[in-house]
Amino acid sequence: MFSSIRALSAICVTAFLLMGCSTRPIPELAPASSVIPPIEVSRAVVGDEFHFINRDGRKGIAKTVAVTGTHVTTHTTSKGSKTPCVWKVKRNALAPWVEWKNCGSSGSNTSKRISSSAFPLAVGSTESWDYSGTSNTGSNWSSTRDCAVEAAVKVNVPAGSFDALHIICEDTWWVRESFVRADGVLLQFLRTRKSGPQDDNTFQRLEKFVPGDA
Repeated sequence: MFSSIRALSAICVTAFLLMGCSTRPIPELAPASSVIPPIEVSRAVVGDEFHFINRDGRKGIAKTVAVTGTHVTTHTTSKGSKTPCVWKVKRNALAPWVEWKNCGSSGSNTSKRISSSAFPLAVGSTESWDYSGTSNTGSNWSSTRDCAVEAAVKVNVPAGSFDALHIICEDTWWVRESFVRADGVLLQFLRTRKSGPQDDNTFQRLEKFVPGDA
């Protein structure tokens, strides 16, 4: 949910999913202090603002600008950016992106869920997607994304300390980690390259959440 096609990448994954990373960006995760009820749907409210901090300390804001029954559109800006990264996703937050513009590149994906839904999200629920896409740079790809809710954990971000569901999605090239609290707010997102150059790897941590319905 946070950032551009380049910024939405992450550093090293948890120890039980080691893919050759040398260090972890966060301490070992403690279990959640309370039971997290199943999360029925992904949060999507026009005007929601997610203020985040990247690995290199740069700050940015991801703002929800449009919501339909099936899709969510977000504008992401960071210090020094002249135009926002515009990205469109399915209401199902585990699905591959639908399209993105001005995000270091522009492109689109076509995807189809090939399993039952992981929603309502709870520890142990899983979901899989087949997808293919192309970018304005001439790149083409196809893969399967497999997602699982691994655990209920305590996560510390600049916005505070929260109980959250730890969700891991993996495809041919990347491992993605999301930490989502009970109200559907994304607290932290990581994307880690499984092989090849690691220079795109980063992570975003929530500094402040401003609800659109406030």
